[in-house]
Amino acid sequence: MSSQPDAFAKAGLPAANTAADDHAGYRHRVCERFLKVAGDTLEEYELLELALQLAIPRRDTKALAKSLLREFGFFSGVFNASQTRLSGIKELGPTTIAHLKVIQAVGTRFGRDRIDSE
Repeated sequence: MSSQPDAFAKAGLPAANTAADDHAGYRHRVCERFLKVAGDTLEEYELLELALQLAIPRRDTKALAKSLLREFGFFSGVFNASQTRLSGIKELGPTTIAHLKVIQAVGTRFGRDRIDSE
């Protein structure tokens, strides 16, 4: 290996990204996009991913979100799934399952209150 800078460094071009660099700031970008365009324009897996991030704060939840959608068929299916079915998913522990069920209860209450107020 030469101790001289490579052609990219000489040209002032950024070095190739590593896998960690590719994911750096990803959560922040998804949250920012959500705040700008709201949830209706996000893909189902992106919205589920954001919900999972509330329960699993220090882990990449994109693959888990996609896996849950495949398992349960659609966004609402994840939240409507029984605690027993959810516990069959190895990546979901009791706390995460409880968070999902809380999100389901919030959605149900919101829908009910909205209907009651109309």
